[in-house]
Amino acid sequence: MDVLLAQCEQPLDPLSVDNVRQKNLEESQIYQKSLSELRHLEESHSSISSETRRQRHQEEEKARDADLQSVEELHQVSTASPPTEQSRESKNQAVRILMERETPLLLSDMDTYGQQSIKIDRYIRSTNEVRRNLVDIHYKLDPNRFYYFTLWSEDQADSRRFHKISKRTTDIHDSISRLYYANIALQNPSPGLRCYTVITVCVDEQCSPLAVDIPLSNTFPCCQPPCESVKVHLEHLWKAMPWIPVSYRPIGSKRRDQSLVDRQFDDLALPRNKNVLYILARRKCQVKQPDRLHMLCY
Repeated sequence: MDVLLAQCEQPLDPLSVDNVRQKNLEESQIYQKSLSELRHLEESHSSISSETRRQRHQEEEKARDADLQSVEELHQVSTASPPTEQSRESKNQAVRILMERETPLLLSDMDTYGQQSIKIDRYIRSTNEVRRNLVDIHYKLDPNRFYYFTLWSEDQADSRRFHKISKRTTDIHDSISRLYYANIALQNPSPGLRCYTVITVCVDEQCSPLAVDIPLSNTFPCCQPPCESVKVHLEHLWKAMPWIPVSYRPIGSKRRDQSLVDRQFDDLALPRNKNVLYILARRKCQVKQPDRLHMLCY
């Protein structure tokens, strides 16, 4: 014990102290260097990991694109196989719709029989656009008249029946290739609309609707002197037509019915804005070569 105390009480060698300090400094430098290398290694590992993730992401995108291309090629091969009945019908329906839309929309005047129809772009699908086109066309021909057009269409089930298109109807169905129109604006200074009915005239199995002005009941007569009946009025009205009425029939009736045309010509017999009567007519004949008595019907 005394020996140990004696050793502790001995003074330190200055050289030994410097050696310890130098050793500690070297160890500290080695530690700092190791720490720096460790950080550099971690940063390198981090950068390598980011690059690896980027490359892996690019490879996944390439694989996904390759899969999509394979699916597309498979779809093309499958569609190139013999068509089924359903696919064939779908294709035919698409072709029919395309042809209907490429065909011009025909507009026929119900006030002038036999006049050439107006052709407008089939891609016009609105009745309002059709009316605007009619106003533009007719105003260029006669800017001094008033114009207000009503539109009619043929019944899909009965070619002798025609329906007025309501103002609420804005779209034109693809199956409709022809519309009929009438200018119902009065041409006197006072504003107003015509009172008219529509009568179908069938000549050579071709039926056309004609707009006919009609008086209101218990007001002014149709003519002076008044016509005896609907039949007499129409025969007088259509005297210059290239056809002669043969049979008068109510719409929907397959037999002759004279009761309608034997009545007084007014809106009680033939309602306004409706088509309740059709007429079977034959073409007039004229003498083309009188010396040979050759008759030509046109």
